[in-house]
Parts: sequence; C-alpha cells; structure tokens
Amino acid sequence: RAVVMRGGRIVGAFARPIDFPAAVAAMIGRPLEAATHRGEASTAPVVLSVKGARLVAGAAPFDLELRSGEVVAITGTLGSGKSRLLRALFGLATLAEGTFGLDGKPWLSSGPGQSIENGVFMVAEDRWQSSLLPPEVPGASIAGTIALPHLKRWFPGGLLRTKRERKVAAEAIARLGIKARGPDDTLDELSGGNQQKVVLARWQAAPCRLLLLDEPFQGVDVGARADLIAAIRGSQSGSATLIATSDTEEALEVADRILVMRNHSLHAAEDGHGPLSDQIDRVEGEETAGDPR
Repeated sequence: RAVVMRGGRIVGAFARPIDFPAAVAAMIGRPLEAATHRGEASTAPVVLSVKGARLVAGAAPFDLELRSGEVVAITGTLGSGKSRLLRALFGLATLAEGTFGLDGKPWLSSGPGQSIENGVFMVAEDRWQSSLLPPEVPGASIAGTIALPHLKRWFPGGLLRTKRERKVAAEAIARLGIKARGPDDTLDELSGGNQQKVVLARWQAAPCRLLLLDEPFQGVDVGARADLIAAIRGSQSGSATLIATSDTEEALEVADRILVMRNHSLHAAEDGHGPLSDQIDRVEGEETAGDPR
C-alpha cells in the first residue's frame, strides 16, 4: 500500500497494483504530463561537434553532434565517462585525443571563465559544491546566486545594482514555480528541487549556446523534476543542451536523442523509443559481467 501526504494531510491511498499516474498527481497536485517532444532528426545548424574524442587513453574514439534547439541525454553506469565529457567541454578536464567545435569554430576552453564568456554553461552534479553559497556569505540569496557568474557582464563598472538582480530573480521565481518568499531568500531555506530550479535559472538569465547538465534531477521530487524538464525544454532559443544522467527514465522524459556511454566511449544512440531500453539493459549487463564491482 502507498499513502500520499501533501500539505500536512493525507491526499491519497493506493493498493497494489498502484496507479502510478494517479499517485504522482496526488503527490504534486496535478497530472504529470507525458513527454511528447521527440521527433525526427533535426536539420538545424550544428552547435557542438566532437570529433575523434578519446576521454582517456585506450578508450574507443567517438564523434558527436548537437544541433540548435536539441536536447541530448547521455546515460550509462557510474564511471562510464558521462561527467568527464561534460567537464572537458566546460574546461575542467582534458581529452586524451580529439577536437571540439562550437558553432563551426574550434573550441577548447581554458576554464569555466572562458566557457561562460562564450555562452557555454554547466550545472555540475553537486549543486552545493559548485553553484550555491553558504547563507552567511554576502550574495547568498536567490537574486545573488543567479547573478553571480554574470556580474562582469551585467555591471561592467563594478557597481552592483540590486534592483536588476532582484527583478531577474523575481521573474525566475514566477517562471519556474520556485517556492520562496521572494528574491532575498537564501538557498538553505529552499527544498532540493527549488534549489535546483535556482541553479537552472542562473544559466537561463544570460544568452546560452551550449548548456551542460550533470545529473540535474538528483535529489529532487517528481513534481520539481517535471518543472525542471519543462524549463529545459522551453528555454532552447537556438542553444543546445547536453545532459548526463544515470537514470534511463529521466533520459526518456527529457531528451530528443539518447546516447549510451560505456568505458568512456559512446556505445549506442537512439531516439528515445523502445529499442533503447533493451540496449541499456544489455550494456549494463555486460559491464556487470566484466566487473565484479
């Protein structure tokens, strides 16, 4: 049996076989819409190109292209190389071999600063380590968190204008459904899902070419995940999005295309329909058989 509580009271009770859509609707107070965004391969301009990439020595090389307006998910087991690829694109790791291209030009980032200047943004797996500030630090509010990487561009004279910061934050709160009292709330006052919405809002506050998301739905509830997926899907504006996730269900919900990574190399690519699950099961089974861990 499953009992659902929301807002301090019981809103639903379910017995096996549990009606999952009804249980989710009880949890979040509304139906969870099914993903319907997948279609044919895009003919839009290429934003990211990866040629002959070896993430580590000895790994099989692979190529990859992401087009304008496209959301691509990479899934695979822990240690398969998903995060390393995103970190290399953002300038936090290096390739053993191969090249990157951004909008038709060679791309090799020297670090996050250069990436941000060129519209390459990344949400790392651990939001507290990479994106959020302790509440006692100045600028640890929702408004300050969103504005932090854009200060140089927004305030070239060095004089902060909190009115602009708070306006951008208020718009993000409304657009993403962030549950907060206002732009001045600190992030420790928010749930995990609302914290992640703030982190995403940070990178939606400036023009983006390539958005890199590493396990973006980790530690968020099903309702917040639906809101995050809607925000990711609704904010393309010609940019490309690359998501690393260990959860096949998340990949199926959010992506136009799904790639499977094994041993630091792309192993399979599908469009999110039935055959993908079989391929993922086979890949994970092969890894388990070959690695006693």
